[in-house]
Amino acid sequence: MASVRKNTKLLTRILAVLVLLIWGEVAYQLVKSKHQPHVATSAAPSYSLIHANNARVPYVFKDNARDPFAFFHPVIHVRRDPKVVPLIVHIWAPPPIYFEGVMLGGGKRTAILTNGSGQTFFLAQGDTIDGVKIIEVNDQRVTYSYDRKDSSWTVETR
Repeated sequence: MASVRKNTKLLTRILAVLVLLIWGEVAYQLVKSKHQPHVATSAAPSYSLIHANNARVPYVFKDNARDPFAFFHPVIHVRRDPKVVPLIVHIWAPPPIYFEGVMLGGGKRTAILTNGSGQTFFLAQGDTIDGVKIIEVNDQRVTYSYDRKDSSWTVETR
């Protein structure tokens, strides 16, 4: 029984020392990162290098995005007036769907659309893709509705 207690005490001391070493290293890394100047760099390739051939890409890389792994970013505390209500503005923007043209066949008009990932869709009047509903398909124009607002695409002539 005495040897079991002795082994338990020894194991407890070893584990306590390991825990203290680990927490010490964590505290050291936090203090070290706090006192080093933060330089915002990005390892991602440039937007122009990735999308040199395709000018219709809806995503643009922003280098000023917050790094979720960087510690101790300064937090700006702003006193807010409780009487002032922030204005929330909803900017209407349909999903990245590109109009390629109109296909005529069998007395029926079909809109040819491409989404952001490059998939091509053939939609007739009343069809919906990503919340965009096709209202009307003419020879030169396709009218659509998204988020209760109407807009249209026109056929480009070259």
